[in-house]
Amino acid sequence: MAVAIDAARERAVAPGWLGFLKIMPIVVKLGALAGLSSVMVVMIWVMPRIFLSMANDGLLPSWPRKYTRDSVTPM
Repeated sequence: MAVAIDAARERAVAPGWLGFLKIMPIVVKLGALAGLSSVMVVMIWVMPRIFLSMANDGLLPSWPRKYTRDSVTPM
């Protein structure tokens, strides 16, 4: 998407669009960075629960089946 905006900036005729097209690649890249980083954080945060569920179903060995007694969260 940022590459397409860069190509459109080179072909822009009206000077009013040049300021907008200079800012848009930065906005798109920041949005992509924010989206990818938030997905990675959530996937790392949820992974222990996925391993616990798979171990309880018998899809993984018994070692991920351990959890804390106080808060009943996977180790």
